[in-house]
Amino acid sequence: MPGTLLDPVVGALVRHLVGDTCADWLQVPRTRWDTAVKAVPHLLGVLESVEDGSPFGA
Repeated sequence: MPGTLLDPVVGALVRHLVGDTCADWLQVPRTRWDTAVKAVPHLLGVLESVEDGSPFGA
């Protein structure tokens, strides 16, 4: 992927998947993306429930 804008997202995703304790052991740096990555599953859940309840989803 060109550019460096989304490079910190990789570390944030690793932190989300393995947990903060393990990420600290691996010395994965904290980034400003940590909060955004943790919010994505909740956002997707809301979108899925809207889709399931929508007549367009059927």
